[in-house]
Amino acid sequence: MPSAADHKSSAFVKLLYMGDSGTGKTTSLTSLVEVGYHLRVLDFDNLLDPLIQMARRKSDNLLNSIHYMTFRDKFRTTPNGPIIDGVPTAYIGSMKAIDLWEDGTVPSSWGPDHILVVDSLTTMSRSAYWWAKGLLGAAQDHLPVKIGAAGQAVGGQVVQLGRTCRLDQGLPNLGG
Repeated sequence: MPSAADHKSSAFVKLLYMGDSGTGKTTSLTSLVEVGYHLRVLDFDNLLDPLIQMARRKSDNLLNSIHYMTFRDKFRTTPNGPIIDGVPTAYIGSMKAIDLWEDGTVPSSWGPDHILVVDSLTTMSRSAYWWAKGLLGAAQDHLPVKIGAAGQAVGGQVVQLGRTCRLDQGLPNLGG
């Protein structure tokens, strides 16, 4: 039986970065760009403005190290509340980006100076829920919805931003 001394640890960091909504999780990523990392952001929240403004304030050159792809499902209002308008595409679009980024680079070939940021894991999870809910019958039970897939398919670091929720304030509604 091997001992811990024989274990070969990964050189890459896979991190879950948690905090309350609006506490600066995304903006704090500026510090990574300042020390030379390249951010590739799966943007589910459409709230990158503070990160971009902070990077611009420090140096316009930092903006060249931040690349993003935005993934949003379209909703419409009904008398019973909001529902998905059409086919949900945000989750599956993000999975395709983990395979081939918009600029033609392959995430599995990114090196240790690249960080894939999932902003946010909370909203990505909702997108996965809406995508899975749209599948037909038994297919839902056989198709994996792997939120953690990013950690296995990327050749660089992975940071997943997640919002905390206080149980005494109730659980967030997924809308389903």
